Amino acid sequence: MPHCPSCHAEYPDGRVECVDCGVALVEDWEEEERNDEEGDGESRYVLLRNYPTRVHAEMVQEALTQEGIPAIIKSDELYGIATGIGSAGQPRISIWVPEDQKDEAKEIADGTLDPL
Repeated sequence: MPHCPSCHAEYPDGRVECVDCGVALVEDWEEEERNDEEGDGESRYVLLRNYPTRVHAEMVQEALTQEGIPAIIKSDELYGIATGIGSAGQPRISIWVPEDQKDEAKEIADGTLDPL
């Protein structure tokens, strides 16, 4: 099953690009490791934090973007709606940031929702 080398999301066969990251999908982990070793100059994205609602995630994403840190919101909410498959609870909504900016992003995220 193809997956994204950046965020590790899995996709059905036939998909060639990650809808969140915009990078080419890979078929196996060995191909991903070879790409990492070649050093394409792009940062690897890592999980910053999960949020209870999309509104919370969007507020943090905006604060990060204003500070020059790219942030991707990933959610399984549309997958569950489209397929009828998913948990009965709340969807998982998370923010992913470049690995080399995670510490700075964490500080910004912590300060963003404190006033609420």
